[in-house]
Amino acid sequence: GVLPEPAWKGRLPPDEEYPDLSAHNNHMAKVLTLDLYKKLRDRVTPSGFTLDDVIQTGVDNPGHPFIMTVGCVAGDEESYDVFKALFDPIIKDRHGGYKPSDQHKTDLNPDNLQGGDDLDPNYVLSSRVRTGRSIRGFCLPPHCSRGERRAIEKLSVEALASLEGDLNGKYYALKNMTDAEQQQLIDDHFLFDKPVSPLLLASGMARDWPDGRGIWHNDNKTFLVWINEEDHLRVISMQKGGNMKEVFTRFWVYGLKHLL
Repeated sequence: GVLPEPAWKGRLPPDEEYPDLSAHNNHMAKVLTLDLYKKLRDRVTPSGFTLDDVIQTGVDNPGHPFIMTVGCVAGDEESYDVFKALFDPIIKDRHGGYKPSDQHKTDLNPDNLQGGDDLDPNYVLSSRVRTGRSIRGFCLPPHCSRGERRAIEKLSVEALASLEGDLNGKYYALKNMTDAEQQQLIDDHFLFDKPVSPLLLASGMARDWPDGRGIWHNDNKTFLVWINEEDHLRVISMQKGGNMKEVFTRFWVYGLKHLL
């Protein structure tokens, strides 16, 4: 889409709005030429995410000479199509030549794991498998509204309530947590904090904190879900010791598979 007339009427020309990226070390700054900025500036996703929303965190955070950051965010899944000319080369550069036509090969069958069930306990104290998941139909965290965040929380908690047996558990909303619950989650190393990184703050990731955020874990403390942290969902399977096959089996066969 293109910005409707009231949104762009009276804006200065792209030449005067183009950010100074001369001292920046991030992937966005490498790709975003003035010509590309002119081409994409007035485009907008169905949810209202603009090019300037995409690049703001990279503009505000030039980066370090020896640390190449990404420098942009997507506000919704449509961002990858509307701003394809920016995202595709960034993804290719960031991920070692990953092209738009490439597809990640996924095999979630724990029977196909090669080893991992007898790692040396003298060296492996604990094991975990973790993934981030976005729920289709909702804006991504940089552009999520309060209502969307609360809807994601409600949907996720209802789905997690369906887990049974060893995965039966409880949800702890950050804003309603008691002092005792908070301390226990800190002791268990489960609690996540409000973002303080300039990269995340410039991306809008801390808006309305802690509204709509929370932590769910099973009674055995081996299956954990963070809701509305840096992703819609962070799903984690973990346990003491080095049996990765058990950890992965819980992660997919008994956990994530039932939530999808």
